[in-house]
Amino acid sequence: MTLQNLLGKSLDTIAPDRATVAKLLAAAGRNLADAHLAGLSAENKFDAAYKAVMQLAVIALHANGYRTLTSAPGHHQTAIQTLTSDRRLAGRTRARSRCASQATKSLGLFR
Repeated sequence: MTLQNLLGKSLDTIAPDRATVAKLLAAAGRNLADAHLAGLSAENKFDAAYKAVMQLAVIALHANGYRTLTSAPGHHQTAIQTLTSDRRLAGRTRARSRCASQATKSLGLFR
């Protein structure tokens, strides 16, 4: 699967915007911080970690000129799968993907 193959089906092209990427990165950081709050239930920790992973996946797409079609079913799955499906995108976002993976593992949600 390449990102080009998904155009019109589950992805659209956009003009990348540094301000949008910065906002999403800040939001992902806040969600990861929330996921580490001691008094938070496991369900809410998972929710915060999931939001962070989604935000990182959206950042990777956005920075490369794509966005998911939120009207299409499975847009969360598409965003996450594209992190490793396209070599160009995967190469540029490998560090972010590792960060997201380590963050969810550090919560003790996946053992």
